[in-house]
Amino acid sequence: MIAAGMFVIPSRCAEVAFSNPEYVAKSAFLVPKGNPKGLVKAEDPGKKGVTVGVLQGAVEQGYAEKLGVKKSKIKTMADQPSAYEALKAGRIDCVWLTRISLADIMSKHEGEPFEVTEAFTPVVDGKEQLGAGAFAFRKADSDLLNAFNGKLNELKTGNRLLPIIQPFGFTQAEIPGPDDTADKFCKG
Repeated sequence: MIAAGMFVIPSRCAEVAFSNPEYVAKSAFLVPKGNPKGLVKAEDPGKKGVTVGVLQGAVEQGYAEKLGVKKSKIKTMADQPSAYEALKAGRIDCVWLTRISLADIMSKHEGEPFEVTEAFTPVVDGKEQLGAGAFAFRKADSDLLNAFNGKLNELKTGNRLLPIIQPFGFTQAEIPGPDDTADKFCKG
């Protein structure tokens, strides 16, 4: 089982079996305090020609490319600390990740001259790109996946999931709805 909050996207669904999402997440930018470049929507980095930091292998790179950010203006980082350091050093103008990930970065750097923008949902090719994080399993492990989904559903319907994930910056807004299933996100 992979427990990394990996987003459920069609290309990944071809490789692994996902549990139903344990969270849904909107995007945001980590920017210098005061947001000097005025980045508030997914289209802004491309329109304003800014340099964007994303995590290697993360969906935000594809969003940025499809929404007009030149490839030369997209810098991939190995991890969140590297992205933060690149912003701090002025090598990028913003970090594009989920609001949750960026809130986590800021919790480790309180008092630093950066802020997280309001959350937004990118729209690519006319479709909202709401992220959904889930656990991944080998396709052959369907019994384990079904048992996991059953227990996850018990946590969700018993209002016991949020208390578990809240200490990590999650809010009720990130709790998946009953229609937010792996099948839904695998279809794109």
